[in-house]
Amino acid sequence: YKNSTMNQYYFLDLDYSTNTIVIHSGKYEITSDLIIPKDHIFILNPGVELNLLKKGKIISYSPIKFFGTQKQPITIHSSDSTGQGITLINVKGESLLENVLFDNLSAPKEDGWELTGAVTFYESPVEIVSSQFYRNRDSDDALNIIRSNFTIFNSVFSCRF
Repeated sequence: YKNSTMNQYYFLDLDYSTNTIVIHSGKYEITSDLIIPKDHIFILNPGVELNLLKKGKIISYSPIKFFGTQKQPITIHSSDSTGQGITLINVKGESLLENVLFDNLSAPKEDGWELTGAVTFYESPVEIVSSQFYRNRDSDDALNIIRSNFTIFNSVFSCRF
């Protein structure tokens, strides 16, 4: 797989003692691939807004913990309608999405490979709680979960926003 691209993003707070990668509350842009290596935990705190631009996408080989709240949800969207979503591949630990809004994302495509879901968990267990998937673009599915244990509670899937 590709090497990590974390050093391209100033807003990533890396803690080497706990192998955590944290994004604190605020608005940020992902303008190329953000690749999270294995053996870490990728955390988004309440109030994070990630705008995926210029075909940017997130690929993680580690669990994600996206902890939004009702008052401060996490938003992952694409204002230029090119953002390619989030993919987790062969992640050992369980991921958690809570109060996360995904909007106007498409499935990742790159150099001969293409996925069908804007948000994909491939052999990566996940729990999704109170989250929303809106305006999926140029892909078959807003969410794909392949060969993975999963739980989904109180969540919305819609083609309109």
